[in-house]
Amino acid sequence: MLCIQRIWLTKAIRTDLSLLQAEKSLYTACTSETDAYTLLHDLTLLPPNHMSKQDLIAAIADAAGITKRAAGDALQAIINIVIKNLKKGTPVTITGFGTFKLSNRAARMGVNPRNPTQKISIPSMKVPSFKAGKTLKDAVR
Repeated sequence: MLCIQRIWLTKAIRTDLSLLQAEKSLYTACTSETDAYTLLHDLTLLPPNHMSKQDLIAAIADAAGITKRAAGDALQAIINIVIKNLKKGTPVTITGFGTFKLSNRAARMGVNPRNPTQKISIPSMKVPSFKAGKTLKDAVR
């Protein structure tokens, strides 16, 4: 079946169909949607489902017209500033993007996963959180 799918997709792309049309053609030749997505990821026609730090650095470098090293240094500086301010308890707001802040997680009782009958006490702790800004929310809706 995989061979048939590859031939079907290659035929769809060689006949100058758009990627969306090629995907639709592929779905008709596949037994399931999972098969189609697996094949498209194998052929690297679909982007990965997450962006790594290196991908972000490359995108910043391309958008700003700077080197990847400079983009990496700038991104690391932003991360360090956010961490430094959160350690002090100061929220960091990037207007239009969102706010990084500390939230307090209350103490609670939990269950030991190795021994489900044993109850354990989980202490309260500070955890970082992010609240998206209006511009970011509107952009992704």
